[in-house]
Amino acid sequence: MFIVLSDDLITGNAEIDRQHQHLLDTANAIAITQDPDARAKVTVGLRLFIGHAEQHFGAEEQVMEMLGCPWAAHHIQAHQRLLEWLEQLEAALEQGKDPAAIQLGLHHGIQRRYLRHIRQADGRLARWLHKRVVRLGTAVDEQMIWAQTARIQGRLSRPRLGDQRAAK
Repeated sequence: MFIVLSDDLITGNAEIDRQHQHLLDTANAIAITQDPDARAKVTVGLRLFIGHAEQHFGAEEQVMEMLGCPWAAHHIQAHQRLLEWLEQLEAALEQGKDPAAIQLGLHHGIQRRYLRHIRQADGRLARWLHKRVVRLGTAVDEQMIWAQTARIQGRLSRPRLGDQRAAK
C-alpha cells in the first residue's frame, strides 16, 4: 500500500524530488494509522499533508513566476484542483466520514491524481527550469533559485482555499 517515488516520478530537479518524497512519506504515514484514535491522527496527518502540499505548490509557483514560465497559469490551476480535492477529503473527515475511507480516498487519489501531476506537469516544469537556468547562464544557480524561494515561502503564508472562500 506504500506509495514510492519510483524512477518514473523523478523529475531530475533535486529540490522538487525532495519535496515530492516528503509529501509521499506523509501520505504513507497517514495510510498506516490504525488505532482507536485513528480519527484524530488521520485529521492531523491530512492537515499536515495539505500544509506541505500548499508549501510545495507555492514554491513551484514562485519559481515559475520568477523565471517567467509561459504555462504557469495552467500549472497553478492543476495545483488548485489538487488542493480542492484534499480539502474535500478534510471536510468529509470533519463531517464524520470513517477515517479508513479517508485514508483509502487519499491513497487512491494520490495514485490517480498526484502521481500523474508529478509525472506530467512537474516533470515538464523541471525540464523547463533546467533549460531556463542553462539559458540564463552560469551566474544563475538552480539551487540558489530554490533557496530564494524557500526564504520567500518563510515570509509569505499562502492562504488555504477554504480561508479564501470564507473571506468572500
